[in-house]
Amino acid sequence: MMLQMRDERGWKWKPKISVKQVANTLSDIVQTGRTIIGNTIADVDYILGNIKGCIQGCGRGIDNVRLRLTHRGIQYISLVTGVLCSTGLIPSDIIKRIYEKLSRKLERDPEHKIFHLTNPKLYVWEGAEPLYNEIDPNSFVFNQDKEAWVFIHGMLYSALKKDGSDFKRSETKVDVFDYFYNFERKAKIFNPDPNSRPNQDNSKIEIYLVSYDSEMRDDDEEEIKVLLQSQVLGGGNFYLLTAAVYWREMVRRAKKTANHIIPFLDKLANNKGRAITHSLGCYVLAEAAQKINKNASESSYHRAFGSWWCMSAALPSDAFSNTGDFDKAPLIAGKGADHERIWSGTTVWYSLADIVLMLLYPLGSCTTALGLTGLGVNDKEIAEDENITTITDVHHGPAGDYIERLGPSIQEVLGTKGRDITKN
Repeated sequence: MMLQMRDERGWKWKPKISVKQVANTLSDIVQTGRTIIGNTIADVDYILGNIKGCIQGCGRGIDNVRLRLTHRGIQYISLVTGVLCSTGLIPSDIIKRIYEKLSRKLERDPEHKIFHLTNPKLYVWEGAEPLYNEIDPNSFVFNQDKEAWVFIHGMLYSALKKDGSDFKRSETKVDVFDYFYNFERKAKIFNPDPNSRPNQDNSKIEIYLVSYDSEMRDDDEEEIKVLLQSQVLGGGNFYLLTAAVYWREMVRRAKKTANHIIPFLDKLANNKGRAITHSLGCYVLAEAAQKINKNASESSYHRAFGSWWCMSAALPSDAFSNTGDFDKAPLIAGKGADHERIWSGTTVWYSLADIVLMLLYPLGSCTTALGLTGLGVNDKEIAEDENITTITDVHHGPAGDYIERLGPSIQEVLGTKGRDITKN
């Protein structure tokens, strides 16, 4: 009988992880899925485009076929990623064990707070210091004549290379005020172009910022690295795996923050404003929204927002599906009578090239992220997909190239972009 080797921590010995190989495998799965999508859609366009009888009336049919094929290609990405996790080729089991060993040491108070920013225009456009009041969610009273726009930030990571070699946290610490600042500089909610026709009255908009501790401390990083060293081949980027271990602590904090904001959201009845969340911030709102509407009937769903922009979401790909953990969450935002996309209801902004979600999320959660795949085949018409792959490419945001590239699209939706006055 062969004896299984154990290290000094009592763990069964396994071959060491090559971070670069794992990262490349995850990237290759996504690239293969995207290639399948591209090639198959090109074939459909060629075949249907050459059918003589398909001169009129085929446009919508071809678009539906393209969309279905895109969904199937994305489903391939999710299925293969799950198989690699379950077979141990993606080392999520090791990451889980390390977290369980360190969980008590990593656990911190999320320090969650809700701020009402009272001078958004002066702060962003005129260089003033932010003026704000901290909101008590239990005693908060919402002015029904106003629109509450709520911003919730996520974790701050960046990566551009598919092998994960440059995966890192943001160079500078960014708080929720910076998150709003960076968004507003490109959105121009409070400083629309003189030739624009804004879709909202900014005099009625009140800005609320949900803050919580989403950063990994240096000493926490060192604790994780000590245990990882015996599991990882030399020369690898430890930070990617370190962040994957820490992800579980971030989810715990997101859940705590969600519980904190539920009374606040409960008071936003008939609010026409927006929720704008990014990355783990999407988890915070999804968790809160699910608890609010989980047992509600169709006629009694609580709509705290006119729309929710769920951007680069660090949620499972099936989060909003019938069997997902957050199947009622999108209903926190209500569709208008015209059912306009983006303007009303919940929209999932996703990029199939998002390197951070592509690498970090499967390692931390053993599944793909909603912000990478979109709703796809899980679409059940309570939310809409917004594919931003060709706009944001590999960037995860929320600042830098991500928001820089999204800026024109956001202005288009908000109506804050200048119009060509020479045209009717």
